[in-house]
Amino acid sequence: MDSKEKRLLLKSRIVALNERGWSNRHIARELNCSLTTVKTYVARFRDMGEEGLIDWRKYNFGKRKTSPEEDNAIVGLMKKVPSASASSVPAILDLRVNAETVRNRLREAGFHRRRLWRKRKTWNVNSKEEHKILNNDLVEHEKTMKTGNSPAGKAIENIV
Repeated sequence: MDSKEKRLLLKSRIVALNERGWSNRHIARELNCSLTTVKTYVARFRDMGEEGLIDWRKYNFGKRKTSPEEDNAIVGLMKKVPSASASSVPAILDLRVNAETVRNRLREAGFHRRRLWRKRKTWNVNSKEEHKILNNDLVEHEKTMKTGNSPAGKAIENIV
C-alpha cells in the first residue's frame, strides 16, 4: 500500500469514527495522528463530502526513507535500549536517515517521547469507606516518613 492509499484510508477512518460519535481528541489518540489533522479532515468532509477527502497535492509525496525491516529494527532497538536518543539510532543501526525520521517511525509505532504510549490508569475511590481507609493509610505513611531538617519536613511534622 503506497502513501496515497494510506492517507486515504486514514481520512476514511477519521470520518467513520466521527460519524459514530467519537470525539476528535479520542479519534486522534486512537489513530495516532494530531488533533489538527482530525479537525481538518472532518471539516473538509462536512463541507465538501467525499471530494474533500481526495488528495489534491501533486508533488508532495516523497519516497519513504526506510524499509519495513529498518522500521522494525528502530522499534526493536528502542524497546531494548529505551535510553537511546533518536540521533544515536542511525549510527547504531548503520542507517542513512536523520533523527527526525527515527522520531517519525517511533511515533508511527506508538511511541511517545521515546516511550511506548500506554493508556493512563484511572484511580477511583468508590465509597466513603474506601476514602477513609485511603486517608488513614496516607496519614500513617506521613507519620513514618523521615522528614529531615528541611522547612517542608517541619511543616509536615506540624500538620501530622
